Amino acid sequence: MVKKISSFLVLLIVPGFLFAQNGYRAGTIVKTNGETEKGFIDYREWRQSPKSIAFKKNVADAEPQLLTPLQIKSFLINNVDEYLAYDGPVSTNKIDFDALPNSVDSTIKHDVAFLRVVLAGANVKLLYHRDETKFAYFIMEKNDKPQELKYYPYIDDERKFTEVSPYLKQLITLLQKYRGNNESWFDSRTKVEYNASTLKKYANLINNNQSVEHKISGDRFYVGAGAIHLNSRFNGPEKFGYEINTPATLTPMLNIGYDVLPNKYTAKMVFRLEASFWRANPTYNFYAGYFAYDALIAALKPQILYNFYNTKDFKIYAGAGFAINKPIQFKNELVATDDGVILTAVSVQTKPGSFTSLKKGDTIQDPYGPLKVFLNIEAKLGMVFNNKFEVVAVGNAFTTPLTDKYNTYLYPFSVGVNYYLGKVK
Repeated sequence: MVKKISSFLVLLIVPGFLFAQNGYRAGTIVKTNGETEKGFIDYREWRQSPKSIAFKKNVADAEPQLLTPLQIKSFLINNVDEYLAYDGPVSTNKIDFDALPNSVDSTIKHDVAFLRVVLAGANVKLLYHRDETKFAYFIMEKNDKPQELKYYPYIDDERKFTEVSPYLKQLITLLQKYRGNNESWFDSRTKVEYNASTLKKYANLINNNQSVEHKISGDRFYVGAGAIHLNSRFNGPEKFGYEINTPATLTPMLNIGYDVLPNKYTAKMVFRLEASFWRANPTYNFYAGYFAYDALIAALKPQILYNFYNTKDFKIYAGAGFAINKPIQFKNELVATDDGVILTAVSVQTKPGSFTSLKKGDTIQDPYGPLKVFLNIEAKLGMVFNNKFEVVAVGNAFTTPLTDKYNTYLYPFSVGVNYYLGKVK
């Protein structure tokens, strides 16, 4: 079984490295003189605001140009994700609760970076900056220089969380300028929080509700089918004589799932929730007879996937997660096959404290109650083709409890195909 899994994983991985990996996407740069140039930009899921980008006029060019915010004004990728050059002050105060200062910290530093456009309209653009210290939002009025929306949380002398929020005055000033005086813009009972959803709301108001949101996150649904190769063994305080063998079984599997992509254009990381329906039907052979069960199982599986090889039309990912398995149908039987053989002691318990002996040909239907809910951890490896479908292999090992004293060990290895329903939204 191990050889089969290893061989399959090799076949799954090797084809990806026959292609030259790159993260270049069609894009446009705007030079400092206002001229535009089309080409290809190495697009990444930057954890911090990028200090430079790699640009090629032709994707086949050997060496890219490294461009900084001092060399270009902006760049646009896939006609949707835009970054603007910034050269100026950035606040350095901590905003994570466990690192808050004991008073207002208004210190600044000089930074040169590209700010991502979160939302854009005729009057203002809302921009996002992140460095090693924290995240911050900027607002840019028409073609003026971006201004940080400043926010200073701290813990006061009485150990209470306190906020100084200059960004509120900044937003009010812009609202009054473009929308007139209106006391309802900020209801005193409404907390204007320093987060993306709230700031987008007010930036959109400044733009007369005619903004374009530069959304990079996305989601999708998929359906899939596959087969499970299942090895298993029985475990308990007494087996029904010495276990001879448990033949492997091959059973079908159906999947339906939902993916959330933090960045739908790079699709590097995927958060997945999958519902699966699968069957387990092992037979455990003993000298004295055999025990068999047939279970239909529904599973809910939260997972995290990472595309470690990632191009536009081909990806290879590794993933891990856990499954909550709920048997929705369970039948089992214990059959004696040897003449005169008695299955003694705690081999079968039809009632607490009482035991059953069997002779050749005797059968007990459903000697065990239904399988209980059980959990397992699983690892997976997959390939994605043309952002349309994926081939995936999943391996795991876990225990299914039959009673307080008996269980079965299952070692499933599955191979399946998932088809994405529509485009990522």
